[in-house]
Amino acid sequence: MKHYTTTPLCRMAVGVLFAVFGLMMTEPAMADNVLVPDEDYQYTHTTHTWTDADGNVFGFKVSESGLILYRFEVGVPGEPLSLTVPDVFILDGKEVNVMVIYAFAFSGCEELVSVTLPSTVFYVDYWAFYRCTNLADVYCPSFVPPFVASKSATSVSHDPLTARLHVPAASVSSYANALYWGDFSEVVALDEDLNRVSFCDAYAVTDLTGIAPEADLCLVNNRGLTNEVGPCAAHVDVNAPAPWQLGNFFMAQTTEYKMSYKDWGYETFYEPAGFTTTLIPQSEMTATGDVTVQLDCRNRGWKFISFPFDVYMGDVSVSHNASWVIRRFNARERSVLGNSWQNVGPRETLKANTGYIIYTLTGNTSDVPTLTVKATNATKQDLFTTADVTVPLVETYAVEPQDQNWNFVGNPYPAFYDMGQSDFTAPYTIWSRTVGANTYEVYSPIDDDHVLQPFEAFFLQSPSDVSSITFNAAGRMHAMSATEDPYYAPRRARALQNRQLYNIFLSDGQVSDRARIVVNPEAKESYELECDASKMMTTDAAVPQIYVIDGGIRYAIDERPLGSGMFTLGTRFANSGEYTLRLETRGEAQPVALTDRLTGQTFDLSQGEEY
Repeated sequence: MKHYTTTPLCRMAVGVLFAVFGLMMTEPAMADNVLVPDEDYQYTHTTHTWTDADGNVFGFKVSESGLILYRFEVGVPGEPLSLTVPDVFILDGKEVNVMVIYAFAFSGCEELVSVTLPSTVFYVDYWAFYRCTNLADVYCPSFVPPFVASKSATSVSHDPLTARLHVPAASVSSYANALYWGDFSEVVALDEDLNRVSFCDAYAVTDLTGIAPEADLCLVNNRGLTNEVGPCAAHVDVNAPAPWQLGNFFMAQTTEYKMSYKDWGYETFYEPAGFTTTLIPQSEMTATGDVTVQLDCRNRGWKFISFPFDVYMGDVSVSHNASWVIRRFNARERSVLGNSWQNVGPRETLKANTGYIIYTLTGNTSDVPTLTVKATNATKQDLFTTADVTVPLVETYAVEPQDQNWNFVGNPYPAFYDMGQSDFTAPYTIWSRTVGANTYEVYSPIDDDHVLQPFEAFFLQSPSDVSSITFNAAGRMHAMSATEDPYYAPRRARALQNRQLYNIFLSDGQVSDRARIVVNPEAKESYELECDASKMMTTDAAVPQIYVIDGGIRYAIDERPLGSGMFTLGTRFANSGEYTLRLETRGEAQPVALTDRLTGQTFDLSQGEEY
C-alpha cells in the first residue's frame, strides 16, 4: 500500500467555480450523409433533410436520442426503386442514428420495390408502407424485431402481405413469431453478413452467424422516443461459441435524464435507469477500431464519472456547446494545495478505474449535455473484460481517522454492479443520482442492496489492512436492483445478526438526506474505518443535511455499542420552510424517542410517523 499524508477531509468540498477547456470536436468521416435544415416543414421537433445520389429526399425529425424518418420523396417518379436507408447521419458534426420510421413515412410510394431499414430502428409507426403496392422485399437487419404500432405498420394495404421479410439468420424464428412481423408472406435469412449490429433492447448473442468479421457494434436507447413503447435500452449478453472481433464499438449511456411525456392530458415519467445501456461479455470480445462511450452529464451540476479504460483529453468532447471542466481527486497533494480537486489539463489522460468529476454549463437549463470519450488503443479492450477486476488503493495518513485512506475509484464494467459482490465491506460514498439533489449519499455493502451505475465513480475509505478492492464479475447486472441477486438474501441475514440498524431521514419535500446509527455490541465506540463513515457535507446550501455527532465527529454512518442509548443528531437547514424527520429500522430494533432541544418536545419515531 502506498503511504501519503493529508489534511482533514473538510477540504473535499466540490465547489462551483471552474476553468473551461475549449476542446473542439473532430468531425466524423461521413460527409456524404450530412443533414441540412428543412425550411419547408415546421414541426414541434427540429427537422432536417438528406438527398441521396438518386435524388431521393429523406425528411427527419430530430429527437434527443436519434432521428425519426417521417417523410420520403422519390427522386425519379415512375422508375422501380430499391432503397437503402442509412443507419447513421451527420448532424452538427456528430453521428446520429435513425431510430424510428414514422407514420405514413413511405405512404403512396408505388416505385418502391425493396427497402432496407437501418439496423438502429427500434420502432415502426402506423401505415409506414401504406399503398406501397409494388413492395416485394423488406430487409430489416436488426437482431431484435422492432416494435410496431399495429398490423398497419407492416402493411402495404388492407390486403394480406405479399412481401418477403429478410432478417439476420439468428433472428428468423424471432421475427416469424413476433407480433405483426410474422404476417409477411415469408421470413428468410439475409444473404449477406451484417457490417453493423445495433441493439436498443435486451438480447443475448449466442451465435455469430450472419455477422461479418469486424462488424461495428452499437448499443443505444430510445430517450426522447418513449411515447408509444416506454423506455428501452440495449442490455446485451455475449456468450458466443467463438471470439467476437468487432470493428468499432459505440455505447450511448443515459443516467441523468428523467423524461416526462405529455399526451392527451396524461403525463408519464420515466426514470433514468430505463434508458441505461449495459453490456455483459461472458465470452471473448475485442475491437480493432474505436471504442466510444457517450455519457449524459448534469447541466449546471457535478457528476461522478469513471471509465474502465484510459481516455486522452484530446478525445473528449461535450455537446450543446457547453462549457465544462473535469477534475481529479488528489489525496496526496491535499496538504500542499489545500484543496482535494485539481483540473485535468487538455493534454492529460484520464486513468482507467479512477474517479473524476465533471461540471457542464449551457445557456439553456433544460439541456442535457452529452460527454463523448474514446478509449486509448492500449486500454480499449478492457471494456470487454470477462474477469474479476482488482483496483489498487492508496493509504493516506492523517491526524484523525475519519480523514485517512480516502480513495476515488469507479465501476470497472459497462453494466450495473452489485457492490455486495465485491470483496470490499466498508462504507462508500456516491454523488446523489436524484436530479437537483447536489449532495453525497453513503451506502454499506453489508447493509444496503446498492448497485453502481455504469461508469459511476465513488469514494471509499480503505481499512489499514486493505490495499485493493476486487470487483467480482458475477456482480455485473442489467438491472438496478440487487434484490434479484440470489446472494442478496443470505447477505442481509448475516448483516442483521446481533445488529440493529436505524436510518433517520430529513426531507424538505423535494430532497432528503440520511444518517444511520448501527447498534453493534462488537463495534468500538471510536471511529472505525471498517464500518463507520464520516459525513461529507455538500456545498449546496439549499440541500438539507443530517448527521450523527459522536466524539466531535460528524458521521453519516455511526456503528457502535448501545452504551447509554443516547445519540446526538446534527442538522443543517439552509432555507426556511417545513422539514420532516422519519425513522426506518432493521433487525430487532428498540423504541426510539426524538427530543427537540429547541422546544423540549419528545416524539416517538418508532410508531412510523413523521416529525
